[in-house]
Amino acid sequence: MVLTTLGREAMPLIRYRTGDLASLDRSPCRCGGVTARLKNSRGRLTGCPLPGGLLFSQDLDDLLFQLPGLLDYRVSLDRPSTDRLVLDFVALAEKSPGEEEIRRQLLRAAAIRDSLVEEQLVIGRIRQVTGFAASHTVKRTIVDQREKEEGNAAHP
Repeated sequence: MVLTTLGREAMPLIRYRTGDLASLDRSPCRCGGVTARLKNSRGRLTGCPLPGGLLFSQDLDDLLFQLPGLLDYRVSLDRPSTDRLVLDFVALAEKSPGEEEIRRQLLRAAAIRDSLVEEQLVIGRIRQVTGFAASHTVKRTIVDQREKEEGNAAHP
């Protein structure tokens, strides 16, 4: 997805490449509008590779934000002996989802489920935290720490 906002006078944005995957719908809207619209925005083009397939942060967003009370989360992958997924989350105190609820939602992601079936991934710690450091961006990423010798990578 590439955005251009030529109509803004104070700060036009010319060809901002988001790296997100989306499609353009040029069909007339149900409301009668004829302006083209973005549809099927699926997050970043690249996913985080797991033995069972690619895991996209948008897939995790779609699954985890179905849980009442969940406000934010951070997923990281490491490899103490086998690939391990760790999740920290922020939730409303009075409506916090339990660890098992979160685990069930994670298992709905095909890449995670298939990696677990192949016994090439384990789900490690799932814990509630009070917040994240300022370096935690609004756009959620999967922090991949499995290949430290090549440098840490973040997968949107």
